[in-house]
Amino acid sequence: MKPIIPPSMSGPLRVAVGYILVASIWIGVSDRLLSWLTQDPATLTAMQTYKGWFFVLVTGALLYLERHHAERALQASEERFRRLADNAPDIIYHLALQPTYHFEYISPNIAALAGISPETVYADPDSLLQRLHPEDRRRLLQPGSLATPRLVVRWQGRDGNLIWTEHRHAPILDADGNLQAVDGIARNITEQIQAQQALQLSEEKFRRAVLHAPIPIMIHASDGQVVQVNRIWCQITGYTQADLPTLDRWLELALGQEGAADAATLYQSPPPLDRVVERELAIRTSQGEQRIWHFRVASLGRQMDGQWLILTMALDVTEERLAEAQMKELIQELEARNAEMERFTYTVSHDLKSPLVTIRGFLSLLERDLAAEDRDGIASDVHFIREAAERMQRLLEELLRLSRAGRKKIQPQPVSMAQLVQDVLEMLAGVLDDRGVTVQVAPDLPTVAGERARLQEVFLNLVDNAVKYMGTQPHPHIDIGSEIQGEQALFWVRDNGMGIDPRHHERIFELFEQLDRESQGTGIGLALVKRIVEVHGGQIWVESAGQGMGATFKLTLPLWKEEDGHADPSEA
Repeated sequence: MKPIIPPSMSGPLRVAVGYILVASIWIGVSDRLLSWLTQDPATLTAMQTYKGWFFVLVTGALLYLERHHAERALQASEERFRRLADNAPDIIYHLALQPTYHFEYISPNIAALAGISPETVYADPDSLLQRLHPEDRRRLLQPGSLATPRLVVRWQGRDGNLIWTEHRHAPILDADGNLQAVDGIARNITEQIQAQQALQLSEEKFRRAVLHAPIPIMIHASDGQVVQVNRIWCQITGYTQADLPTLDRWLELALGQEGAADAATLYQSPPPLDRVVERELAIRTSQGEQRIWHFRVASLGRQMDGQWLILTMALDVTEERLAEAQMKELIQELEARNAEMERFTYTVSHDLKSPLVTIRGFLSLLERDLAAEDRDGIASDVHFIREAAERMQRLLEELLRLSRAGRKKIQPQPVSMAQLVQDVLEMLAGVLDDRGVTVQVAPDLPTVAGERARLQEVFLNLVDNAVKYMGTQPHPHIDIGSEIQGEQALFWVRDNGMGIDPRHHERIFELFEQLDRESQGTGIGLALVKRIVEVHGGQIWVESAGQGMGATFKLTLPLWKEEDGHADPSEA
């Protein structure tokens, strides 16, 4: 049967409402009934008395039934709560603090957590405290600790392992605000703590692996904030992590503003997890040194705050690229040498064959003149044979010098070019006087790094050629000067002689090339000069407006470095 008064009402309100309801009904019904049954005052008075007692009995019965129903509902509610608390995965407890602390309720699964039954805890609350970690026990015994809404404590589990629990408290206060009891719920968070510790350990291992990795590594968030830069990155670049708070700052320092804008395409958006973006860039260190890095950019995943972590790895390929460039240069040089060797082989066979043909021809004439006893013919034949043999000897000697010029290492020493040029002019004094050539030498020729004998051969050849190809110039003149250009010196030997057609400016430095076939040279001199200059790390070229306009031979040589005490040797 449903109760007359709704169970949702509170106890006192339920009683009041029930009493008013019953009284109103009884008074209204009984008064009408009595006035209908009798008009006798005495009888009416007696019946009013009986009506009052009957009202008391009925009201008492109703109140009893209502209280009985409330008690049963409370018992059912308490039973439901106890079943819920007993079977909850968390530990629910009510801890009373007055007059002394004791547990009025604690979930049965405290036994699984701490190895103590609820009955033991009820009988001896200290038995549960003894299971706490000593540090947490001291903290809990501090005044006001139980009023804290959240606590995390450690327990000694039944198997001896450490157990972590998180406690949520609802303090119960008296009218004066004093703490009387605590309702609490404890949750086992051991797996969560262990997962956090494992994650922290994993992150620390990863951090240390990145820190000590043998290649440059940077980790930054997608908002540009740099999370970590490892040691080798800082060692090579000279920048500390404090110097690189953001990715943009790193790009600006390493690449400059234009380079940073170009390199930003590497980081336009986080790459997919299965993709790596690669690019090779030239960076600048804090010392201004340029290095070549091969970058690989990959995503590490999204963080809890929504930011992506991006990994940048770099390989320093500076030495490899320099080696590749040197290899390419060497290959080009070898190809040029092979082409030169082919020309050399062809030309040598041709130029050496010419004296042999001459010798063979005059040997036939010599045999004929000997048979005819023609003394004049014999003398003429022997003269031409000797000249051809001497030409072949000169040719072979210059070829040997040219070969040695390209094979021997330079042992650089300081060479005073002022003294060297003076010695060359003294060696050619007779030739210069015979032709009436005036020579002007700059007074401040520098000191260069090289081998004096070889450099003397260069200027001896250039000055001798200038005299040899003066042509019909009535006032022959040679000018020798220099100019400092960084770590090199530019020298020139300028004449006002026959000049050289611009079409032949490259050709005259090739082997056996002679623009004037009537000259007595072998065609090896300028090829030898070019080889010596290049072995010294310099260059040589000619400038001439054309026939009759004179020629200027210019060459560069490395200056002697006083602070080093030596010049870098080179090898052909």
